[in-house]
Amino acid sequence: MNRDDEMLRYEFSPGEEPTVYTADICADVGHEHCKGIDRTIEGYEGEAVFCICWCHRFVALEPN
Repeated sequence: MNRDDEMLRYEFSPGEEPTVYTADICADVGHEHCKGIDRTIEGYEGEAVFCICWCHRFVALEPN
């Protein structure tokens, strides 16, 4: 569904939602080597696993 704010929003039917895999990848490889997403984690090969470390999170602030 497209909205006026130029964001693309997907709505899934109940039971059709995608699975989102997360892990603290930085804890395993270190902050400087983590790209925020990995597709080679054992047991999840080929699946996108998103890093949940705080170094990948930010808050967009409104200018004053």
